Amino acid sequence: MPTAVDRAAARIREEFDEMPGLALTPEQAARFLGLEESIARSAVEHLVVTGWLTKGRRGAQIGRAHV
Repeated sequence: MPTAVDRAAARIREEFDEMPGLALTPEQAARFLGLEESIARSAVEHLVVTGWLTKGRRGAQIGRAHV
């Protein structure tokens, strides 16, 4: 059974797939997607660790990893 973080990660992937070039902070992602901030942060961190998202130089903004 998918966890709240799994569902959030899937939603984040969908949004980034639909909007190439999208770059948000984790806080902006939470607001944009209507997610609880702690869940959004965990989902973003998972997507960064797995290489699906990348963090900007200062670590604030996230964006789709080039594949």
